[in-house]
Amino acid sequence: MMQNTSTLLSETALHNIVSMSSEALGGDPITQAQFNLLASGYKSISRNYHGEKHLKQMAFTTEEEIEKFGNDIGDRKAARKLSKLINLGLWGHDAVYTQVDGGVSPEIAKVLEKYVTVNGSVYTLRENVDAKDKSVFDIALKIFNLESGKTLLPAIKQAQVNEFLSALVTMDVMKDLGHSPASIAIVAGITEGTIPFRGKEDLDKPETGHFYKLAGRLANANRELNLGLSNVEIDQAIKAAVFAATKDVLGFAGNLASNRADRLREYTKGTWELMPESDALLRGEEIRPDQYRQKMAGNHYFPTIILADPKKEVFHEYKGYSGGVELATLRRFEQEVRADNDLYLQAKTASAALVEAIANQIGAGNSTLTDIVKGAGKYLPDISKSRREESLRLEARTALEVLKFGRGDNPAFDITTSPVGAYIFETLGEEKVKQLFASVSKNIKPDAKNYKDFLVDAIGIMGRDFDTVAGAWASVANDRGYPMRAKLISALVDEIVPNRAQYQSAEPAIEQSVAVAKA
Repeated sequence: MMQNTSTLLSETALHNIVSMSSEALGGDPITQAQFNLLASGYKSISRNYHGEKHLKQMAFTTEEEIEKFGNDIGDRKAARKLSKLINLGLWGHDAVYTQVDGGVSPEIAKVLEKYVTVNGSVYTLRENVDAKDKSVFDIALKIFNLESGKTLLPAIKQAQVNEFLSALVTMDVMKDLGHSPASIAIVAGITEGTIPFRGKEDLDKPETGHFYKLAGRLANANRELNLGLSNVEIDQAIKAAVFAATKDVLGFAGNLASNRADRLREYTKGTWELMPESDALLRGEEIRPDQYRQKMAGNHYFPTIILADPKKEVFHEYKGYSGGVELATLRRFEQEVRADNDLYLQAKTASAALVEAIANQIGAGNSTLTDIVKGAGKYLPDISKSRREESLRLEARTALEVLKFGRGDNPAFDITTSPVGAYIFETLGEEKVKQLFASVSKNIKPDAKNYKDFLVDAIGIMGRDFDTVAGAWASVANDRGYPMRAKLISALVDEIVPNRAQYQSAEPAIEQSVAVAKA
């Protein structure tokens, strides 16, 4: 999941940090082979976001974080110890990501075989394990509320699968390093805490909250397995799990950037890195306009539908602690980012649909997106002082700023700025962008792509600005040595709106033109 991206360690530095964390807790130093074991998951070719970069960003706590955590829980000494357990927990929390990797690495599979049987994507918990592994297995089952002999659903259907398997690998390494069962149990809890998008707590009934339930399971494990933790230590361990969980998903609150546009940038940078994990197509540069539009629409679906589910929350708390940031602030930032991202993606999807519709209508639907549109920005009018920008709502101004000036990343399949998306947002305004987006949903469906109807709608919504955008793409075609494509774009608009020339000088005439085209 998304997290703060402020610091990136080298692999050697990270190895040293987690190894020193192990030694500070009374365990052995982590060998290169043990470090490589967990790193093997992050090095999967399918990892784009949850890869080595994520590992290097997550698996350490800064002195500032430790000091604040100590102040928050009222025990600096305990915070320093727990910070080492947090390091170990976050080191392994995404070692397994079955639906992205298509399983697990051979190295990790060898460890998991002690605890589970594997049949394709189906993992079944063993009835019995070797005596030397029983403590790890018993702790894991209690912390994750699972039973031996049970079959886990594929990770896409059972949220805890990846975290459970990741925890088993981390716990197994900790066992070999000589760590106490209590430390192993706390790391299991920290890993369990990173399961994302869980049920919303009833703040009037705190015992229903996720981390309250985790505290109960850790207390049961402590009692039944004689871990030797005090009630205070259990409370502190759960707060450590909240700390790790918040850090892991801080990107959904824009990594707490100081201004709203930068929070949207942080969020979109993360989601653009996530997209290639679920679709190998996005790991290269060659993508068609229809494929790009589908990805934008899918990216719009996740935060607006999944994260807007009133039964789910991104951020959680335990006894008033929510990871060092007020819960109200985290949730407000997350809601703001989601609203801003909604408009950002509506503009991205609408502009992508324009490319797709025009390309398909002129027989260029199989061309790559960059071949058709890259460089169009230089042919769009300079509207840095837009007639509409000052009247836009804050959400729209935020989305517009990121469309114009970029996310700050540079993925292979896209550019960081969105010149056409910004142009239509500035010239049309928020409501017309929403109308254009609604027309995409109405006319361009998986089983019925009515491109001409969409273009008729688009011209009706955009007026003269449609010509400006189409003209920019015609200019790109000329630049790339496709003069016939440029002529076809112009001819297409002439065909859809026969009296196109009239609205060049009198925009209201577009309404009559559209009526003629639809008739």
